[in-house]
Amino acid sequence: MLKRRRAARMWDVCAATLTSACLIHCLALPLLASLAPVATQLVDNHLLHVVLVFLAVPVTLWVVWGEGIVGDGLIFTPLALSGLTLMIAAVTILEPYEVVLTVIGGSMLGGAHLWRWFRHQGPMESRVVSDDA
Repeated sequence: MLKRRRAARMWDVCAATLTSACLIHCLALPLLASLAPVATQLVDNHLLHVVLVFLAVPVTLWVVWGEGIVGDGLIFTPLALSGLTLMIAAVTILEPYEVVLTVIGGSMLGGAHLWRWFRHQGPMESRVVSDDA
């Protein structure tokens, strides 16, 4: 019975993901196409990069210190803070290397968050499934 519930949940997630992807494709693609001239101006705008990086600063600091270290701080914290530092350096002092450093720093920061998210998920067998689900 538990195996069937897990399988059903997995297929529900797959179906919801595919449906969401379809909706995003059908609804967002025409909108993005109409905004293409504006988007090309935003892509190369240094101010937009600065704003996005400095929006990442409080969020990252809140996640790193606001939630506390949950036993995985030896990997997550240095990786996240190093990525954030590279991103800040890219838009403030190392502008000629902005794209490269932003991509590396963003990858490190995103990777740290994904690593921690997967660590918190745990194995599927250890989760308790109630009869109400």
